[in-house]
Amino acid sequence: MITMERINFYKETSFKDTEIGRIAEDWKIVMLDEKVDILDKYRMPLKEQERKEKKGVYPYCGANGIIDYINEYIFDGEYVLFAEDGGYFEKFEKSAYLMKGKFWANNHVHILQAKNGLINLFLYYSLIYLDLTPYVVGSTRKKLNQSALKSIKIPFPPLEEQKAIAKVLKDFDDLLEIIDKQIKKLERIKKGLMNEYFTKGIFKHEKFKNTEIGSIPEAWEIVKVKDCIYRIISKKGLKENEIKTSGKYPIISQGKEKILGFTDNQKEIINEDLPLIVFGDHTCEVKYVNFPFAVGGEGVKLLKPLSDIYPLFFYYALKKFKPKAEHYRRHFKLLKDRIILLPSLEEQKAIAERLKAVDDLIETKQKEKEHLERAKKKVMDLLLSGKVRIKN
Repeated sequence: MITMERINFYKETSFKDTEIGRIAEDWKIVMLDEKVDILDKYRMPLKEQERKEKKGVYPYCGANGIIDYINEYIFDGEYVLFAEDGGYFEKFEKSAYLMKGKFWANNHVHILQAKNGLINLFLYYSLIYLDLTPYVVGSTRKKLNQSALKSIKIPFPPLEEQKAIAKVLKDFDDLLEIIDKQIKKLERIKKGLMNEYFTKGIFKHEKFKNTEIGSIPEAWEIVKVKDCIYRIISKKGLKENEIKTSGKYPIISQGKEKILGFTDNQKEIINEDLPLIVFGDHTCEVKYVNFPFAVGGEGVKLLKPLSDIYPLFFYYALKKFKPKAEHYRRHFKLLKDRIILLPSLEEQKAIAERLKAVDDLIETKQKEKEHLERAKKKVMDLLLSGKVRIKN
């Protein structure tokens, strides 16, 4: 486990107002053109077929990360890569990343290398911290061209302070990486358990039967989803301008996010027949909701399973056997004809509770990650403005 070593911080009292905001009085402001080599002339795009022919171990990089791996490279060293175009400017944390070692880069990403007293890691954190919207041009397809890139202004503390700031923020990222790996491991475990539980079950079974979906315990039923549903609720959801960032009741949509927003509109609240299973008609997202809520947006189907089907098991069964989302088509009619497996009610409960135990661990880790991300954001604001300094 990585732990942050003891660091001595102190509050700064002397500041100056600059074009990039209020910063420590003894810090400078510099343009990237003064402190960064822009190596875009060396980058080169490859078509997908060319990448297939060059399959290998070196990263092929684009605007928002590694796209592929090929057997050749252009760059070798430590660089900051920054998106030039595309839909990558909605959230700048995803538009800059650090690359070390050998790699190839296409023409959608700027290649930056710090110089003249600026270090790459500090450059990276500065770029994801600053509001770079004024430098981006275009409405349909946003772009950060090279001339605008050169004119970007960043804070420039003394070298040793840059190193100290970068070290603190890198410690946060290292911890976040560990949590990410833990979440991915738990998700792999859950996937493996689902494969086992939905073929062999949890209880001891002596006899199995061959079916259209493989070998399963003889006592299990094979049924279509539509034959498991007692009630289907289609409700017109709240519009975007009715969704608040806080409120008494959560809003559930068909998107990936667990909660879209909040409302205080009592008339829109669903608090009967709970728990309900939410199915996204366009997205195929499946959610288990056991609390009063409102629906946001369109395409939400609310499903109530039959009384002899454990709702939490039905939720996991739908996640396992749902159709694959295809663009923005309607999928509910496909879902209704999908086949799922039905063990006894007792075994349904046992399967569901074991899977929920893993989901609870995943949720705990996700909350831990969110808490750490909020802390990192606050620390970035303090350190990259000089409001809090680090004693060397």
